[in-house]
Amino acid sequence: MRPPSRSSWAWRTSKTWPDRSKSPLQQTEPAPANLQGAPYSGVVGTRRDVVAIDADDTLWHSQNHFDDAQDQIVELLSPWATPDEFADSLLAIERDNIPYYGFGVKSFILSSIEAGIELSAGSIDPATIAAMSSVGKALLDHPVDLIDGVVETLTVLADDYRLVAVTKGDLRHQRTKFERSGISAHFEHIEVVEDKNPAVYQRIAIQLGVEPHRMTMVGNSLPSDVLPALEAGLRAIHVPYDRIWSYEAHVDAPDHVESVDSFRDLVELLTGQMAS
Repeated sequence: MRPPSRSSWAWRTSKTWPDRSKSPLQQTEPAPANLQGAPYSGVVGTRRDVVAIDADDTLWHSQNHFDDAQDQIVELLSPWATPDEFADSLLAIERDNIPYYGFGVKSFILSSIEAGIELSAGSIDPATIAAMSSVGKALLDHPVDLIDGVVETLTVLADDYRLVAVTKGDLRHQRTKFERSGISAHFEHIEVVEDKNPAVYQRIAIQLGVEPHRMTMVGNSLPSDVLPALEAGLRAIHVPYDRIWSYEAHVDAPDHVESVDSFRDLVELLTGQMAS
């Protein structure tokens, strides 16, 4: 096995990695820049087709935990800033920090601390910074609450499709959430990436041995799950979530984007069966 790469990590579930004495982590290779996918054919899936599914706010609730954590930090920083002032500062700092820290809880907390220092003009006390750090640790340990219908839907889709998970964020945190979720066995492959873009989706298709037009990406995020997947030649299905991270809040869905109202509705769209 090659040494770790910072660009992407993946692990296989017990379906394809039964020997637990070996590390389930693997380095993945970049996709050729010239790979092009054909348009979606409209054919209902077979077991050689792949459905890739996002995790946060698609399989389980996530943004609500971040919102609760942000409310706690706003309270801690109330001597120096209003909620709106903190939100504006945090968003600007997160945009600058994502190339360095990536996505996830650690990036959120480090950016929040930086915002606190900026808003307080450096007068924030060590106790407040320690309290903000504690908020981050609690966020890393939040319960994994599956979205309604996820287990039943995955069970049905697995009859017609190869299921993989593609999510971004901190590797350790995402892996822990999958382990606690109880749904890892539904996926033959789980991939955690630093970001989602057309090249990443093309690489994953190559890695799975599937043509891009035979792979469908499902997720709640237009800029991460839907638009770059379409650009890579995949089919993409938007499953809206009732909360949107401010970093991604100003992206509108093009008219041609497929969308369902709930995760359960994927059954009818992808298999032609009515959800139970």
